[in-house]
Amino acid sequence: MSVRVRVRTISLFVCALLLTGWRVHAQSSEQPAEPAAAPSRPPLLVPLYGSFVVVEALDVDSTLGALRNHAGSEGNPMMRGIVQSPPAFVAVKLGAAAGIIALSERIRKRHPTLAVVTMIALNGAYTAVVVNNYAIAHR
Repeated sequence: MSVRVRVRTISLFVCALLLTGWRVHAQSSEQPAEPAAAPSRPPLLVPLYGSFVVVEALDVDSTLGALRNHAGSEGNPMMRGIVQSPPAFVAVKLGAAAGIIALSERIRKRHPTLAVVTMIALNGAYTAVVVNNYAIAHR
């Protein structure tokens, strides 16, 4: 796969996740009698979501690269059949990333610090996977 195709694939993955990961709410001209107190989002959380999307895209690229070069095999038994079809693999990763971000948003409403710590841990874990994948792919 050429660099141009990789960049396009990663760009499409990131755009699709950004478009499906966050809901846009239209604002009404009518104000409620008593505005509900919206829970504040920790300032670190949105950048952590962004970095998670990038790490997920890199995981797709590194996994498919290692498999394409016959340098390794998928370590996750649940994903072994899915990685044989790159579109299915991208769709599963896209859904998983969107689900993780949505779950983190639910957690954030009651436990904002837990949501931040969870996203830091997930970013770190997936980064380790990506580094390992690229090391295997470039042997």
